[in-house]
Amino acid sequence: KYDEATADILKAIDVKPDYAEAYYLMGNVEYERMADQKALNYLNKAIELRPNYSEAYLVRGQVKLFLGSYSEATVDFTNSIQHKPGASAYYWRGYASYLAKNDNQSMADYTKAIQLKPNYPEAFYRRGDLKYAMQKDSESIEDFNEAIRLSPQYAEAYCLRGRSKFALNLTDEALADVNKSVELKPTYAE
Repeated sequence: KYDEATADILKAIDVKPDYAEAYYLMGNVEYERMADQKALNYLNKAIELRPNYSEAYLVRGQVKLFLGSYSEATVDFTNSIQHKPGASAYYWRGYASYLAKNDNQSMADYTKAIQLKPNYPEAFYRRGDLKYAMQKDSESIEDFNEAIRLSPQYAEAYCLRGRSKFALNLTDEALADVNKSVELKPTYAE
């Protein structure tokens, strides 16, 4: 499926070499293929052609994040926010900040993502994980509860809610959550 898409997008670039969207699409295709350097090259070109391309900054930030360049990723997520504030950009900047051990920024960004998109289970999940890391176990359970309410099949949220409940010595409830996470995602049993 990628080969067909790639051929069509490359034709568009040949016909119109200043078409930023085509470079952005190629960046996405290469990112999905896990060809990170190629993805970065295409996304860099998209941003060069259209410096306010919020979506290209967002995807380039994700590539940099997965390459372990947290500060560079944060810069791209911030650029995305500056050009077009959105829940996804705040979420990803929050995640980059979390990985860089910048808890206050991470908390602020996850909270902003939730304000912009109240039905964002991943943001509740990540914020719950951050609260657990900050030893705010009861508060983390509230976020995991919301993630599960929004996405009842969210195995990871059950698992981490169980971890938070163990920290509060709620052993039976914790075991029930861990069992539910394994039921939803059997690989957790390993």
